[in-house]
Amino acid sequence: MRKLAGILVAAAAARAAQPCLTPESVWDLRSISDAQINPSGKSIVFVQEWNDKMDDAAYSNLYEIGADGKNLRPLTKGKFRDSSPRWSPDGTRLIYVSNRTGSSQLHVRAMASGVDRVLARGKNGPFAPAWSPDGKWVAFFRFTPAAPEWAPPVPAKPPRGALGARSGCGYRAPMDVRRNRCAATGR
Repeated sequence: MRKLAGILVAAAAARAAQPCLTPESVWDLRSISDAQINPSGKSIVFVQEWNDKMDDAAYSNLYEIGADGKNLRPLTKGKFRDSSPRWSPDGTRLIYVSNRTGSSQLHVRAMASGVDRVLARGKNGPFAPAWSPDGKWVAFFRFTPAAPEWAPPVPAKPPRGALGARSGCGYRAPMDVRRNRCAATGR
């Protein structure tokens, strides 16, 4: 009995001498975010993020689990960035953002059949999708490049009574920072 206790103590001491978290263990970490409860309350969809050591990249997939913590199943698989899952009000469909078509697009999945289809295509990826209360419409944001229609005018002289004019610090007109030089070195 003493021999067995001695072996267990030695094994525990050897294990305790090993670091718990090393730089390499970062690749093994998984994180869970954006949990969404089905309107029926019977299941939850969430995003699981993971890192790939060989690609030096982060990926994410969608998973569904029962509200009782059982029946975990992947909804998406592969080296993609799936995010922002949102249940339809009746719980029969799920919208999410994914780059599985090459760029981030909005996808909708029929939960009964598991069939996915792209709902919205575009150059810039959508984000923050949301269902309308009746489940007939989907709203989302997307950045669109556009030239500014108007910019505020920049005064060439300080406004009357401006702090820079009173304090003797002077007033500097706007400058091109690409031609800015360091005061200490002149470069």
